[in-house]
Formats: sequence, structure tokens, C-alpha cells
Amino acid sequence: MITTRTATLLALAGVFLAGALAPAQAPDSAPALWDKEVQDLFASLPVQDGGRVKPLDTYAAFKLLKFRGRRNCPDLEGNRLTPVAWLMDCIFRPERAERYKMFRVDNDEVIIALGLVPTKKRDYYAYADLLPAREKLMLLGRQCMAKEQRDRTVTEKELLALALNVREFEELTAYGVFARQRINFAGNGAVEAMFGGASEARLSDLLRHAPELVAAFAKVRRESTGSEEEARQFTALLREIDGKTGDATALALFPPPAASESAEWLTPAELAAAALSGAPVMANQAVLLASFEELVESAGNPAEFNRLAREFHGALTTLARSRGEYGKVPLEVTYYRLQLFHYSLILYILGFLMVSFLWMRPGSRALASGSFYTLALSTLLLCVGITLRCIIRERPPVTTLYETILFVTAVAVATALFMEWVNRQGVALSMAAVLGVVGMFLANKYEAREGADTMVSMAAVLDTNFWLATHVTTITVGYAAGLLAGGLAHVFVIGKLFGLRRGDSAYYRSMTR
Repeated sequence: MITTRTATLLALAGVFLAGALAPAQAPDSAPALWDKEVQDLFASLPVQDGGRVKPLDTYAAFKLLKFRGRRNCPDLEGNRLTPVAWLMDCIFRPERAERYKMFRVDNDEVIIALGLVPTKKRDYYAYADLLPAREKLMLLGRQCMAKEQRDRTVTEKELLALALNVREFEELTAYGVFARQRINFAGNGAVEAMFGGASEARLSDLLRHAPELVAAFAKVRRESTGSEEEARQFTALLREIDGKTGDATALALFPPPAASESAEWLTPAELAAAALSGAPVMANQAVLLASFEELVESAGNPAEFNRLAREFHGALTTLARSRGEYGKVPLEVTYYRLQLFHYSLILYILGFLMVSFLWMRPGSRALASGSFYTLALSTLLLCVGITLRCIIRERPPVTTLYETILFVTAVAVATALFMEWVNRQGVALSMAAVLGVVGMFLANKYEAREGADTMVSMAAVLDTNFWLATHVTTITVGYAAGLLAGGLAHVFVIGKLFGLRRGDSAYYRSMTR
């Protein structure tokens, strides 16, 4: 039986782990500004990024992970923002998002190189903190980029990473700028006539008249009767459109028509460029763009914003469904919110602690059973997470290095637990605990270091499910077997060297069966 002291220690360990490794997204962490319903709507919006259609929540989470090293961000009041709430602030309230402490700088030499005063050796900085040194940061970033990677110092690598992160953040905060402005064409009689004498219009309204604009501009260039003034006016209009939409490049939210052969979704900048180059603009694309413009303009009116958010979500998801590209988006939102790998790591650590107590009390059946079932539950969560990834991607379990770590960990631990169930020697149980903790820590560390989507689109040479399901999976199972065998071999050799269980040949023979 477990003594009262041991049970208390295990309970405290569990409480500590649950607090220290608390999920990055808590259900009650929503900021007051955005309703939970609206956050859920935006979280499940489809966006094309990295060669695949994914939830906006996934996009936001990995951006935050890249910028901050974690999937949450404190707002100005100290509330912990969810990834999608942070992204909504970037788009709809950029002046607020610019003051969030969201850029992690691990080396104060980077801040000193920018001519700023560091707050501490390692700290988080807001865009507003870095803004006075922005030009210098971009200059130093370009200089670092010009160097070979092997020639860059640690400080130069971090300077370059910070410059790239700042630039990506600027793209996010500039995404909604075009919707707050109007395209001005005062003095251009031909265009004013299209709009009933108005001298400015939204981008979506211009796109509805794109065929007429393209035809009018082509006529001016083609006919010798066209005056230079008319040509200048149309050129100025094109520059005006490019200037006010050129920064709307961060999110490809606008799918092509269902009948289109193109697989590429468009940003507002690309949509405008395509329309003005003569490509047809479908009515639903213009409607979707107009809906987004209204959404941006209503950011200060919560009730109106919520209504328009529902309309925009419905319009965009309908378009995505018509192309067969929305089916897995809600499942992916659920997958990341379940945080199966996070809880799997917590249980692996708890199981390891229980195994550690078992080393000190080798005769405790309660500790042996408790650690076995804790590790089994953790492995079950890991396997469920891997299975959900397979369903979402419609791929076998191993396609990336990240998935290799997860799969090797699952196979090695499951095999070790089966060995323990057969021989009850405790060695395989210890190996299961160690391999589980190490494997999940490696997976988390890899994901945090890369700061990028781990469900990336496959390269052409790997884009074969049969090859991935047979050859790659078999090889990876071999990796797991080799890892487990290596661990058991270390136990065998070290035990022999130090004379553990001397004379108990059955103990060592059980490890080689």
C-alpha cells in the first residue's frame, strides 16, 4: 500500500505539474473585447497557408509561437489572450496590438545593438518599444541576411530573426488598412461616371467594375485619340489601388471559384491585382471582400461587429465547402484545443515520478499498478493525437520530423508497457517512463524552436500515401525498436558492471527474451 506521506507527495506533484504545465489556451482566458462566440467564429475561419487550408486559429497560434515562444499573449490589462483574439486585435485594433509584449528577445545584446536600453537579459518587447529603432533593425537585418548562415554570430542570428518577426507582425497589422480607406479617383471623369459622379469608392466596389476599368484603360492606351491626361489619370488610379492594397498580403482568405482549376487562395492585394490584369472576379469574391471591409469598419461597435462576423464566417465557409476544402477545419480546431500532447506530457512526468517512488519501494503493488496505468493513459492520449493528425491530413502517421518523434515515442512506450505486462520485472516500466518523458519533451522543444505549422504540405517526391504508409512507417517502427533495445541494453550492461542482482540470471535473461 502507498503510505500517507507518499500519497501526499504524489498529489502535490500532480498539482505542481498541472500548474507549471498549464495549457496555453484556457477556456476562461477570453478578453473582454471579443465575445467568445465571435472568437469561435474566427477560430474556425479557413485560410490557406503553407500549401494547405487550415483554421485561422492554427495560423494565429503558430505566429504567436514564433514571435513569443508560446501560444498566448498578455494584453494591456494583463489578461491572457487566445491566439485568435490576439490576431483579431492585430487586424481590427492594430494600435492596441502594437503595445503587447510579444517579441521574445533572449539576448540583451540585440537590444543594445539597436541603441535601446534592455530591461533584462531575456525579456519580451512590444512593437511600440522597438519602433524607435525600426529602421536600424531592418538595416542590421539586411546586413545579417547578406552573410552566409555559418558566418553569422549568435547576436546576428537573433537580430535577423527579430527583424523578420517584426516585418511579419507589420503585415498582420496592415492587413485591414485597405478596408479603412477609400480609393480616390477624383478628376478621372470616366471612372467617376461608373460610380454616379462619386470621387472615391471601396476596393470591393472597384472590383465589381473591374472589367469596365480594364476595358477603359485598354482603350486609352490603344486609341491614338486618348489624351496623355487620361492615360496619366488611369495610371494614377492603378498606383492608388496598389498603394492602398499592397500591404494586405498576410492572409489568403479569398478562395477562387469552385469551378476554377486554380488551387491558390488570394489575399486582397492579389485579388485586386488579378482583377485589374483582366482576370474575372466572381460575384461571391466581391461580396466576401465587401463583407470583410464592413467588418473592419465596425470594429468599434461590438453588436454590429458580431452580426457581420457571423455573415462573413457563413459566406467564407460556404465558398470553402463548395471547393471541398473546409471539411477538416473544425476537427483541426478541436484537435488543438484538446491539447492531447500537452496532457500526455503531464501524465508521462507523473508516471515517471511514480516509477521513481517505486524504485525506493520496489514491493509496492499500488505504485506499480498506478505508474503502469498512468503511462498507459498517457500513451493512449498520444495515440489519439496521432490518429487525429492522420484524419486531418489524410496521411499516414509519419510525414515530418515532428511526427517521427511522436510516433517513435508512442511505439517505444507501448512496446515497453507490453513487455512489463508480460514479465513484471519493472525494467520495461522504467524505460517506458523515461522514453515517454524524453520523447514528448523533444517533440515540444522541436515545435517551439521551429515556430511553424507541423502539418505542412508534402513535397512532390513524398506525396504518395502508399509509400508513406509502408516504407516510412516500417522504418520508423524500426527506429522505435532500436531506441527501446538500446535503452534495455544500457540497463543490462550497467547492471552487470555494477553487480546489480548478482547471481539472478533469470532477471537478466528476461530482458533478452
